Amino acid sequence: MRDVKMVYGDFTYDSALDEDDDVRKYMHYVYYKGEFAGMMPHSSYRLPNKDEFVQWCYDWKQKRETERW
Repeated sequence: MRDVKMVYGDFTYDSALDEDDDVRKYMHYVYYKGEFAGMMPHSSYRLPNKDEFVQWCYDWKQKRETERW
């Protein structure tokens, strides 16, 4: 298991591996234009694939647009 970075448009996904005892868990951080946008609600035991990351980005932008109205 390793840390992973993915980029989609202005979004950047950055995993952070947390090894505690014999358990490896991932934290799923997402940044938008360099600022923290949120964490993906994803299993901490596996990394998301590119499609899951892109869907999270799309949903995040849709939610932000809805909140503006």
